[in-house]
Amino acid sequence: HETALLHIRRMVDLASKEGFGFFQLLGMFYLGLNQALQALANRRTQSDTQIKEGLSKMEQAVAIKRDSGSPLGMSSHLIQLAAVYGQIGQTQEGLQLLDEAQTLVKKNGSHYFEPELYRVKGELLQQGSPDLIQAEAAEKCFCQAIEIAQKQQARHCELRATFSLCQLWQQQGKATAAHELLSTIFGWFTEGFEMPDLREAQKLLAELKMGAEI
Repeated sequence: HETALLHIRRMVDLASKEGFGFFQLLGMFYLGLNQALQALANRRTQSDTQIKEGLSKMEQAVAIKRDSGSPLGMSSHLIQLAAVYGQIGQTQEGLQLLDEAQTLVKKNGSHYFEPELYRVKGELLQQGSPDLIQAEAAEKCFCQAIEIAQKQQARHCELRATFSLCQLWQQQGKATAAHELLSTIFGWFTEGFEMPDLREAQKLLAELKMGAEI
């Protein structure tokens, strides 16, 4: 975290000195994202002010890019902002951003971020008290994310989407199927187990194994 934050701040300083507007906006966005995520992770000890300040930076960067008409990196920013909206309960706002991102993907033909787009959409559809139709829609999104990630051979994106799907299956009492699916993709990784996504996957696998044995 601290190392990443240091590099982002250095990028912003250099971009400001050299007049590189794109990298200034990029830095502003990721400084805001970092601030918002850290505040969310420590919500018990930090006020919502930190979350709002982080969101404000992200929203400002997105608004400037939107006004400039520059598509570079826009879909990624919309997806990440939508995910943060989801964490603070602004589900509809997040879904609207994902619709905008999906339009950009279709317009520009840049499908690199599509797996994450569908994964985040599935997460948002699950929020609140989802009915059967919402749960089915969320599962469809996760499956789309997995399928696209597999075509792109993007293992990390596939892991994230599979994790989300298996969490849904866990809630539905499908621990055995979820454990089998997640263990398959987890088995592809031979390093990087200190990464948050892999740590979370390992933790979920243990829960699923326990649930399957009950």
